[in-house]
Amino acid sequence: MGVRLWWVLNPPVLLSGSNIAEALVSKGLATVIRYRQDDDQRSSHYDELLAAEARAIKNGKGLHSKKEVPIHRVADISGDTQKAKQFLPFLQRAGRSEAVVEYVFSGSRLKLFLPKETCLITFLLAGIECPRGARNLPGLVQEGEPFSEEATHFTKELVLQREALAMSRRGEF
Repeated sequence: MGVRLWWVLNPPVLLSGSNIAEALVSKGLATVIRYRQDDDQRSSHYDELLAAEARAIKNGKGLHSKKEVPIHRVADISGDTQKAKQFLPFLQRAGRSEAVVEYVFSGSRLKLFLPKETCLITFLLAGIECPRGARNLPGLVQEGEPFSEEATHFTKELVLQREALAMSRRGEF
């Protein structure tokens, strides 16, 4: 299953002088939505998009490939102790790992994706403690501490969806 471009890129969105929609279609990562000749929703670059799609089909790229789609498995070891113990030796041996911040739980607790190990881990920033946020427990609403929302918001603005380097001085993760 592929990505469909449901918005009209008119004028086209350019990155380094290249039309992003055309680049996606030419790599076989998107398909062109078919419009009638008189439809005003159609992109001003509709003909170029159709030509790019025809090239992608001819070359068997992306969605148009006859190959089996590779399955990318990601292990979420953030809540599973057994899985975490299996991954621990790899993480300790690496010492430092490239990561992408996937989610910010609080000012000091993050969920990281480690592409080389294809896993998600919960990561705590060393040496700091942030105020606890509000929590909804069954039958009980627990109020957050002062400045918890500000700490979480600050961390999100600083690191969310950015590359990071996860490392441990003592070999702990």
